[in-house]
Amino acid sequence: MALNSRSCKSGQLCVGVSMRERSVGFFKEEKEREMMVIYRTVNMTEKVYEELDNAKDEIEKLRSEYHLKSNLCDSLKRSHEDQSKIIQELNLKLEKQSQELEAKTDQIYASNQIYASNQSVKDLECKLKEKENIIKSFSSANDKLRTV
Repeated sequence: MALNSRSCKSGQLCVGVSMRERSVGFFKEEKEREMMVIYRTVNMTEKVYEELDNAKDEIEKLRSEYHLKSNLCDSLKRSHEDQSKIIQELNLKLEKQSQELEAKTDQIYASNQIYASNQSVKDLECKLKEKENIIKSFSSANDKLRTV
């Protein structure tokens, strides 16, 4: 057993330790370091898998929200198209009623013109009768004056 002074794990000098014991200690320390690296790697891998699961859950949540909003959007589009068709039909109906109203207004105007012209014809006929009566009365007065 050779005495060498070398630092041990605890930072003290290893005196009176054989080479074999030192190499076993060294391998033991090396194994512990490897185990720590493996432990950290496993720990990091677990964290990565956990984050991956969270990301997958978030993606699935977003995907379901997307489908829900997509369906809602499609429903709103169909509703808008239906309302647009109804509005177009109502506009056509309104235009048709407007044309009918305009035609009836023209008929009423024409009827009023005819009535007004008939009224003026009646007024003229009435004035004509009055004048004929005046002429008759003048003629009869003239006849009386001739006979006298």
